[in-house]
Amino acid sequence: MNSLSTGARRLLAAVWLGALLTTTALAQQSEGDQELSRDRAAAIAREVSGGRVLGVEVRRQDGAPVYLVKVLLADGRVRVLPVDGRTGQVER
Repeated sequence: MNSLSTGARRLLAAVWLGALLTTTALAQQSEGDQELSRDRAAAIAREVSGGRVLGVEVRRQDGAPVYLVKVLLADGRVRVLPVDGRTGQVER
């Protein structure tokens, strides 16, 4: 014999479903808000330029991180590549 009434089962299912949807939404929100690490920004700049990373500095622009990655290029020039700390895009 089941001790829960139909109404109690429905209420319990609704609460469980609400908790599941809230947890999923929070997980998706936190994934979208994550910032790149300093190492990842350096790797992106290295891949894009083909050069050797000399240093990485982080700045904030309107609250968003921008990594300034100093790279030594194959021709001997030094260049600073700004890497968006959220998207990973290199600003040229």
